[in-house]
Amino acid sequence: MKLAVLKAFREHPEARRLALIFGVVYFAQGMWNLPVQPITFTLKERFGFSAAGFTALCWLLVPLLKLEELETQARQAVLTTPASARP
Repeated sequence: MKLAVLKAFREHPEARRLALIFGVVYFAQGMWNLPVQPITFTLKERFGFSAAGFTALCWLLVPLLKLEELETQARQAVLTTPASARP
């Protein structure tokens, strides 16, 4: 007994290609979140962070990272500006 559901995949190569694409995307999304699991587990179990605490920690880091980015951009602007154009 053949499954009627798989008939579309046997008859239409487009259906096989779409199924492959959806499968690859589904797998990639799962792999993208895989490294986050040990980090959140460590923060929760060792340091006692809740989901709200983890979110608050992330939002506290955002301004620090932005300051670092702005400092890096300013440093690059100084390095790329010719000495004659500096005040």
